[in-house]
Amino acid sequence: MYSDADYVDSWKEMEVAVRDGRIRSIGLSNFNKDQINRVIGNSDIKPAVLQ
Repeated sequence: MYSDADYVDSWKEMEVAVRDGRIRSIGLSNFNKDQINRVIGNSDIKPAVLQ
């Protein structure tokens, strides 16, 4: 499946939801090593779960 959406941008929006108290934690699923490292390198909140 192809998507124009950047998963780092999506992660940053989920970080806003954590800060606002709408959710308590965020995680990743079905990401490869390079994608995981890209998210971690560009985020303030690290993934709570890697599935």
